[in-house]
Amino acid sequence: MDEFIYMPWSNMYSTGYSKIDEEHKKLVDILNTLYGDIVESKTTEDYTDFQETVKTLLDYAREHFSHEERLMNLLNYPQYYRHKIRHDKFLSDISKQSELYKVDPKPISSQFLIYIRDWISEHIAVEDKDMVLYVVNHLKDQQT
Repeated sequence: MDEFIYMPWSNMYSTGYSKIDEEHKKLVDILNTLYGDIVESKTTEDYTDFQETVKTLLDYAREHFSHEERLMNLLNYPQYYRHKIRHDKFLSDISKQSELYKVDPKPISSQFLIYIRDWISEHIAVEDKDMVLYVVNHLKDQQT
């Protein structure tokens, strides 16, 4: 498959916490793969790669969210529950849409990709940056 870029990585998404940034980059890479799968499936009418990539996205998002949630919980992040609810809703939304596509993949909507892109972009640039700022400040306070 040719490489398709739907959402380029930008330094504006960097949180400064390397482990989280690497995981975010992987989420963006999976989204770009998903975009490529959709483009290719429209000509081949083979949706296998698309369905596998959606599963990969869900599995990796669960793993990544678990890392963030453990960190937030460990450091008593005040917005933990709000952040976790956002994670859970994202996973639920993607899971529901994924189930619909298993029944009939042909009506794959650009809205599906737009939702994922916008959610990842906004979540990283705002909520995760706030969380990392708290983590860094909390760790500095513990060292002094």
